[in-house]
Amino acid sequence: MDVAEEVMKAGCITGDRINGLVDGISGNWYVKFDTFTPAAERGLPVTRVISRMTLQQILARAVGDDIILNDSNVIDFVDNGDKVTVKLENGQQLDGDFLVGADGIWVVNYKLDPKMLLIQVIPATLVLQILFLQTLKLLGKKERLLKIFDGWCDNVIDLLHATDEEAILRRDIYDRIPVMSWEKVV
Repeated sequence: MDVAEEVMKAGCITGDRINGLVDGISGNWYVKFDTFTPAAERGLPVTRVISRMTLQQILARAVGDDIILNDSNVIDFVDNGDKVTVKLENGQQLDGDFLVGADGIWVVNYKLDPKMLLIQVIPATLVLQILFLQTLKLLGKKERLLKIFDGWCDNVIDLLHATDEEAILRRDIYDRIPVMSWEKVV
């Protein structure tokens, strides 16, 4: 319960924020929508979000350093009915009562649904930005982003200025056809 409470405290409810689509250059809203009321009216929990990095830190502290294996990518797993065997990239095999597929859309979740189509999403504007970035390689991450988003609305620029250089991470965007089940029960 302590871990669950820490996750709840570190996350935020999207219903407490303005949600919708906004034009990043002008700052004008195309549409705003309420995410809280529809859930509350139906007795459903409201959406709570937490950064993946924060969630990983909370869970890592909860299980302890001796349990975590870094640089140990899962390449396969076998469901043995009463246990699951995980095969790691380094050849090591581990048995457990269950496997949590916290690898996003990669090995574990792909094996649960092999028909899954994986697509790397590259917006057209990103292609132009990649070409533009070739001339900005020597700049820091924040400085590059400020150049890329030059002319955008104050909200975007203020957010970039308020973000520490070390907190700026590159994360490629991937997508796949949605699946209705994220579990396999035996």
